[in-house]
Amino acid sequence: MSPARNNTIYYPLAALLALALYWLYPSADPHAPGTDNLNWRQPVQLDSAYPQLISPRRWPFDFTTFEGRFASRVGTDEAGRLELDPMLADTLEQTLLHLPENTSEEVLQRIVVLLRKSFPGSKGEQLAELFHNYAAYRREESRFQTPAAGGAKEALAALRNSIELQHKYLGSEAAERLYGERNALTTYLLSRREIREDSSLSPARKQERLDTLEREYQQRGLESEGPTHE
Repeated sequence: MSPARNNTIYYPLAALLALALYWLYPSADPHAPGTDNLNWRQPVQLDSAYPQLISPRRWPFDFTTFEGRFASRVGTDEAGRLELDPMLADTLEQTLLHLPENTSEEVLQRIVVLLRKSFPGSKGEQLAELFHNYAAYRREESRFQTPAAGGAKEALAALRNSIELQHKYLGSEAAERLYGERNALTTYLLSRREIREDSSLSPARKQERLDTLEREYQQRGLESEGPTHE
């Protein structure tokens, strides 16, 4: 093959290769020195809504899981207040269980910020505050461990301490709505066990106390249900 024919084939192929490379690799941004132009940049349209850029750190949690859990289980009433119930208490607990042990305050604050952004308005503010208060309550509670070999008396003392911390960190109304039913049932069962374990009581006296305890528990259940309307 003659040199002229070789050039006729070579030059078109070189041009096609150059064009392909041009489309495969973006040209450098003249306003961004070095290779920084290839890094992701927040669109200008979002700057006003989210002035704080996404952190370059690798956080030890998957927020999309938390976000989905809260979105499906957290509601508000007609006044825009969070619907506090045992299901929300379970959601908060599951969220903390997915975090590393001894999670730092910095990580908790990051979740608080993301909750506010994910749920705009009053709902996000309330949920973020509740999560932060709940994490503080659980952190304080973890310092008090019930002895593994302890009886009902020790378990009751630990439960009463937890209830006190719930009211301290969550507020009395929120603590009652989140944990009232659970605390009442657990207190009832442990109190029954404590009576049965008390060797100083006669069988008749034990039965008397058990009957009284059951009536009090049933009465509390009726009061929590409120009046009935026929």
